[in-house]
Amino acid sequence: MMGGRDTLTIGFSGHLTLRDTPEQKLRAALEHAFALTTEAVGTALQPPPKSTEKADGEGAALRLLTGFGPGADRFAVNVWWQGGQGPVHVLFPYLDPDEETVAWTDDPATAATQARVSDIDTSFDAFTALDGAAGQAEAPPRHAHLEVTRWLTGWSQVLIAFWDGKAGGVGGTGDSVLLALQRGIPVLWIRADAAVELNIIDPSQLGKDSNTRGLAAMLAKPNHGGLTRPPEPEGLAELLGRHLALPPLKDWHRGHPIPDPVEAFEKHSRSIMFDADGMVIPEAWWQRIRFGVYSTFVNTLSSGAVPKKKLPRSRRSQLRCFFWRNRPAADAAERLEPIPSLFLRADAVADRLSNRHRSTQIVISGLAILAVAVAITPALVPDWKAACVAIEFTILVIGGLTYRHGKKAGNELVWSDARRLGERLRGLLVLWPLGQDANGIRPGPPASWSEWRVQALRRQIGPPTGRLYHEEMLKRFEAARISLVEGQATYHRNVAERHKCVHKRMEKIENFFFFGLLVLLLIYLGAYGGYIVGYCHKPVALFGNIVLFASAVVPAIGASFIAMESRFDFRPSAYRSAEMAKRFENLNRDLRKEIEKRDGASLTKLHDMLGKASALALTEVDSWRDDLDRRSLIMQG
Repeated sequence: MMGGRDTLTIGFSGHLTLRDTPEQKLRAALEHAFALTTEAVGTALQPPPKSTEKADGEGAALRLLTGFGPGADRFAVNVWWQGGQGPVHVLFPYLDPDEETVAWTDDPATAATQARVSDIDTSFDAFTALDGAAGQAEAPPRHAHLEVTRWLTGWSQVLIAFWDGKAGGVGGTGDSVLLALQRGIPVLWIRADAAVELNIIDPSQLGKDSNTRGLAAMLAKPNHGGLTRPPEPEGLAELLGRHLALPPLKDWHRGHPIPDPVEAFEKHSRSIMFDADGMVIPEAWWQRIRFGVYSTFVNTLSSGAVPKKKLPRSRRSQLRCFFWRNRPAADAAERLEPIPSLFLRADAVADRLSNRHRSTQIVISGLAILAVAVAITPALVPDWKAACVAIEFTILVIGGLTYRHGKKAGNELVWSDARRLGERLRGLLVLWPLGQDANGIRPGPPASWSEWRVQALRRQIGPPTGRLYHEEMLKRFEAARISLVEGQATYHRNVAERHKCVHKRMEKIENFFFFGLLVLLLIYLGAYGGYIVGYCHKPVALFGNIVLFASAVVPAIGASFIAMESRFDFRPSAYRSAEMAKRFENLNRDLRKEIEKRDGASLTKLHDMLGKASALALTEVDSWRDDLDRRSLIMQG
């Protein structure tokens, strides 16, 4: 699946001591929780009966993510290692100011020696060490333990919590439970007392405005206030399936000629071939003529609107520039390997199908104009009547088949899904080094197959690793600013200029034909009026035929241009892109100012601004997809 087995990250959060819990009981509870999760994941990840995604057979790979604090965290890691469950990824809130191979689970200035962890490079399968000291110096301060909790819940698909049910301190186990539930993540709650009771906390039962104290109060009620379920694999599989399973088809998929958008994307993806440079191998010449109409139309009408910029010929060289700015740590390069290939394919599918769909509409409009011209010809040349009827019949057949094939292909649906998939992959690459995602703090279940696929890929990749010093994070934010925010501002500014130019020139063409017809009619009426009153000779028949032909064809041209404008939305697109460009430019300016503060820069503010930018980048794609009905082909004439 997507280049490898699907992966599920199990987060663990627990108290710094085992309290009054007997070790044997806690070990049994942890083993039960791990086994329960393994069984539930196997059920939740089973693909739908008609899905093109194939079950792995071996089940999902599991990863344990924890803070490795003294007490319950380290006890859980030992149980995990003894069970041979999979890799362990550790999150540290503090780096050591003097030693590269040391990290701390608490503030080095005040913590006991047991919070010091040495040989972090070799002791774990992977680790992420945050710069907690720099975070405390920010304005407002960034709490180191709360930051680790955000990472823990942001990268986990299920949380196991050894918790006494009390609110506790900032960034403690109570906060991790609350944040997990707010993200829609089920929590396996091991009660931190002598009973060691295990329950599943259902995130769907949590109120929107809950806080840690309110959650603790609810769980203290009889039957835990209705928030929990018995620890059964079926119940956990149901909760996990909301995020892990392929979502059902949307209403605008139903009744569409494409019954399975995933299969349709895979079909188009397989039909696209790339050369060694990553350039798409062109289609057959007749397909290029047929489906290159739109790009030729737009490029011709927008010529000179945007200064030409010399770009590398190789598509892969462009991607390499993009990846170099957002290059990951060496140990993550292999994990990120599936992204370039899938991004290239999604981008190519979207480009090809957008050209196909729009070119089909232009061809239909052109055939409508031609049909009117042929239909009026026998009135001018009666001897051509039989030939014109045959030509008219041929045009109608070609137009009908083109329309029918375009509707049956349903390219606008696959095109919109592929475009969103490409944008999400671009955002994933930019935001992954920062431990961030475009979905924000409350992502909810995936609403489309493209979002589901990106989330599965993100699960497979896992969190970024290494020592995330403040200066290193600023470099990554700068790369994200250039790649995502500045890039989107430039893109939307260019689209605005191009579409504005196309709209104006289409308007000029319409006006040219309209006023040309008006002048012809006035001249003819003037000449005929002069003939009636005896001032001039009767207009020649050829001139009358020209006026008759223009009177039929010019309105058809105007109607076709109006139809294309309504389908392609050049004018609204220009206004919308100009507004988007302004918003991205403002975010880009604010990000640059904050990054230039260097040591005084607030990573919290940078995360918030970049989150807004990434969400804004998806807004345009989502609004296009939601307005899908207006993009369907129309038959003219």
